[in-house]
Amino acid sequence: MKCYKVAICDTEPTFAIALMNYINRNAGIPILAMAFTGVGQLQEYLVQHETDMIVIDETLFSQETVGGSSIRQWSEKLTSISMLILVKTGEQLPLTEDITGISKYSPASVLVKKMLEILGRERAFIGNGQEGLAVGIYSPIGRSGKSRLAHALCRFWAGQHESDMFTPGRSLYLGMEEYGSKGVAMETVLYYLKQRSENLSMQIKALAQGQTGVDMIPSAGSYQELRELDAGDMEWLIRTICREGYYGHVIADIGTGSLADLRSLLAFDVIYLPCLQDREALLRLERFCDCMRRMDMWEELAQKCYPVDVEAVLSRESGIRELETAREAGSLQTLWDRFQEQEKGEKQ
Repeated sequence: MKCYKVAICDTEPTFAIALMNYINRNAGIPILAMAFTGVGQLQEYLVQHETDMIVIDETLFSQETVGGSSIRQWSEKLTSISMLILVKTGEQLPLTEDITGISKYSPASVLVKKMLEILGRERAFIGNGQEGLAVGIYSPIGRSGKSRLAHALCRFWAGQHESDMFTPGRSLYLGMEEYGSKGVAMETVLYYLKQRSENLSMQIKALAQGQTGVDMIPSAGSYQELRELDAGDMEWLIRTICREGYYGHVIADIGTGSLADLRSLLAFDVIYLPCLQDREALLRLERFCDCMRRMDMWEELAQKCYPVDVEAVLSRESGIRELETAREAGSLQTLWDRFQEQEKGEKQ
């Protein structure tokens, strides 16, 4: 889905058209490009239409247009438009705080990356200014409805906001199950993580499978790369996406065997623990709590963990809303609350 509008103006029509076609034919690039071969055409377009960025040849940037002004002068008035100047020096040349130069002869992929870098940074700033909420769905109990809960939460949050691409609150689903699709989206996200790439949200956006209000990164074909992550890696991944502000909610669907270190769960603001109510399932939950206690992370993590009977929640049309309302109000029981109640009962 295309979400940014970019105008390309260059002295070489073949270059402008080729770059436009490269962008528009790639569904993974969230940009709709328009090519112009002269500043007069561009100025005429800008009078009646909006655009997010102008990519223009340096020789045209200061060239006088119809009416005696230049694109440089226009840029002082059009404060909502970013400028990417195609320079011929072979060097990336910073021109001002808002206007950046890059070699015209860079590969198209490099030019697009620079566009997304600038657009991603500015859109995050223009957004709601708040960090997203990170929710991990994890369960030590098999077939407990973990993925169903993750998808239901995505649909719920998507319904709370407009479907416009730039509406703060858009949700991101991160598949972290043991075995998933044959695609490479999650592997690519993990590569960005290892590189500590900037503008992570826009790079993820280019990889995601879009649904109404939700971007989906399916689970990788194998969990092995996920198990190479330590707690610091998970913290960087989740907090970076949340901090950038493009996604209002980040929902990670985590397989039991996908984490090499349970401390990785500390990266999340909220952890839902889908649980069954039979005796064996409750015993497994208790063993999970014992494991956390031995790792000296019990109190911190237990206060983020909310045991959930998924079947009971999803059996009601209003179940997810009631669940989220209770959590936000502080009336949903955490593992820590449950533990405190048990200790109090034993003392009595």
